[in-house]
Amino acid sequence: MSSEVKGAWFVAARAWLESRSSLEATARVLAADVRRALVEPIPTGWYPEAFLQEAMAAVRTVVAPEPAQFVDAMDACTEIGTSRFFRALLRVASPGFVLQQVPTMWRLIRRGDARIVVKTDVGSARLVYSGFPYFNDENYCLLTEGALRAVVRTCTGRNPKVTLLRSTASSLEVDVRWVKR
Repeated sequence: MSSEVKGAWFVAARAWLESRSSLEATARVLAADVRRALVEPIPTGWYPEAFLQEAMAAVRTVVAPEPAQFVDAMDACTEIGTSRFFRALLRVASPGFVLQQVPTMWRLIRRGDARIVVKTDVGSARLVYSGFPYFNDENYCLLTEGALRAVVRTCTGRNPKVTLLRSTASSLEVDVRWVKR
């Protein structure tokens, strides 16, 4: 099955770009169908993964060219995309518990054959993503780093240390370490 991404991602990206007065400039560099997905996203709609790939490349080119800037952008988009209700739940859950839910969260925002295995320990977790043929694009690795950072920070009140250990064209291994409140 080819991969698809939920329109909610584009809603969050649009909001972030609007907050930086960068939506128009970013939209200008996109193909018409991807531009429409970014500018007029359907939150519950499904879009080809290639749309997200092109949108992230545009964000990287226009707004956040450096890797650290792009991680910050993906962190902010994740925070925007996380509802108030879900953020409230994250604040009372442990980071380990929340990271164990990443495979479920992935299935809510993506369709495809990807698999995620999560192993937690005291103060850390290892996530292994496989079967997702987009990790050869650096932006996907950085997106993962930013998203995991945002989710764990909501639990702990502090940025965790997210380390991308290994990646191939279709897999990524990530170590996440956090400090308790």
